[in-house]
Amino acid sequence: MGSDKPRSAKKPAKKPRPLLESGRLILYTMVASGVLWLLALLWLRLTPIQSLFTHIGFVSLVTFLIFALDKLKSRRDGRRASELNLLALGAIGGALGGLLAMATLRHKTQRVVFTVGLPVLLFTHGVVVAIFLLG
Repeated sequence: MGSDKPRSAKKPAKKPRPLLESGRLILYTMVASGVLWLLALLWLRLTPIQSLFTHIGFVSLVTFLIFALDKLKSRRDGRRASELNLLALGAIGGALGGLLAMATLRHKTQRVVFTVGLPVLLFTHGVVVAIFLLG
């Protein structure tokens, strides 16, 4: 007969986290923005400052849409975007979109980390743009 050792139970494979909850959201946004930035710079022959505005506009649009999707999911008790992802989108250039979403959708307006953090990030982005314009 066989050995008396119990067979080790195989662990079920981990399901990947939904896109809104994972770091892939930030990665995919950065890759798409990088591709858009290169296209704007090389194909459309935009100046570096114009391509910076293209990046900020694109990431702000994505951030606004993710805030809107998170608001919709909060009403339906669905899986939501992590706050870290929302803040990271603001940090990589989407602070304006996040603030617009907060104002128009009335979402995350009670959270101090958003009511203080996104304006600070927007100010920081303004400083970066001013450095580009003056430098």
